[in-house]
Amino acid sequence: MSLTPKSKYLALLLRHAPEKGSITLDEYGWASVADLTNSEKAGFVLADLHEIVRADTKGRYEFSTDATHIRAVQGHSLADVEVGFAEMMPPATLWHGTKEQFMPAIRNGGLQKMARQYVHLSATEKTAWEVAGRRSGKSVLCTIDAAAMHADGYRFLQAKNGVWLTTEVPFTYITKTETR
Repeated sequence: MSLTPKSKYLALLLRHAPEKGSITLDEYGWASVADLTNSEKAGFVLADLHEIVRADTKGRYEFSTDATHIRAVQGHSLADVEVGFAEMMPPATLWHGTKEQFMPAIRNGGLQKMARQYVHLSATEKTAWEVAGRRSGKSVLCTIDAAAMHADGYRFLQAKNGVWLTTEVPFTYITKTETR
């Protein structure tokens, strides 16, 4: 049986709506493994949680060192969760994969975090194309002058799985767009 539905449900609980599984997150986004496996609403078994974390090639989840807690490493829409990302100087260029239908809004207001805490940026073009490809419609790759943004005072954080985060990307820092 595929773990994809369970993985998506885990993402929902750990990033957006813990109450749907009758669990709570601490201020750093950690949920008790016992709560996830003992709650009828959450409905996980321990082996599934371990397999979801192990099989996730994007490194979206992590266990605490003693494996009693689990969290999503980024992508939260919950304002009261701070995962503790490291503020870092970004590479000179970062990328964002999106869809053509969103480009008018991006040209008008730049990349916005929308319901999440941060705008998610990729360190490679390949990863950004993959992100864009998971959505329906024509894919667009936005190339971002992260060095200029940083020089102008924009903060960049990096999640443990390598995703770069910032609160916004004004359109003036998008140096190129490419459609596929």
